[in-house]
Amino acid sequence: MTSPAGRSDRGFRFVAEFLVIIVGVLAALAVDQWRESRSDRELEREYLQRLEADLEETQESIVRTAADFERLVEHGTAVSRVLDGSAPFPPDTLGFLASALQVSRGGYDPAVSRGAYDDLISTGNLRVLENETLRYRLSAFYGQVMNDLSPIDYAADKMPYRNTVRGLLSLETQLLIRASCDGVEPLTCPGQSGAGGYGRTVEAILGSARIRPELTVALQGMAIRTLAEGVTGGFTPVLLEIDDLLARIEAELGGGR
Repeated sequence: MTSPAGRSDRGFRFVAEFLVIIVGVLAALAVDQWRESRSDRELEREYLQRLEADLEETQESIVRTAADFERLVEHGTAVSRVLDGSAPFPPDTLGFLASALQVSRGGYDPAVSRGAYDDLISTGNLRVLENETLRYRLSAFYGQVMNDLSPIDYAADKMPYRNTVRGLLSLETQLLIRASCDGVEPLTCPGQSGAGGYGRTVEAILGSARIRPELTVALQGMAIRTLAEGVTGGFTPVLLEIDDLLARIEAELGGGR
């Protein structure tokens, strides 16, 4: 027959063993939770860095698109002044043709880099972003940005100028201009400075009764687009939103998380 003291010892050992097991399980859970939390924070930092890179690429694309549009207007204005006689014909023959062709470009489509955000959504990893406000702002931004940055189709503003001027320039000349004169100042082509041999093409453009009024309509259309739709100004809210998101992401990264 077991004495009361023996039963008490067994009971004590049972409770002690039970507590040891409980403590061990809790400790293991705590370690697992710590590891998972650490893994999430490392993953969060990786996503934040990728989001930052995507937003900076989008920002650069928008700024570049706006600058391209402004140069487009500058080329058109320079050609228009030559056509109406308010400015002399430039010494750079190919430069004049290059500007005339430049105004006929079809359009620009700002690129939105969103690989990191799409990955966050498709993998369900959006949860690793602890900043709830940042999650909401990213969702709102990527949900609307494609509408805010709809492609800029200048071709609609330049018809029929686009068809007329391209009809006067041979394919060979157009390819040479694209290879040598892209991104240059109006009425210049440094790659082929002062190039001759385009007399007939120049005469055809200067003598065309259609070119000047069609170019005027094209420039007016582009001016209206700038004022009403805000080709450059309309991008401003998007750029401000990107600045805000970048600041929030930088704050998260700067926190050593």
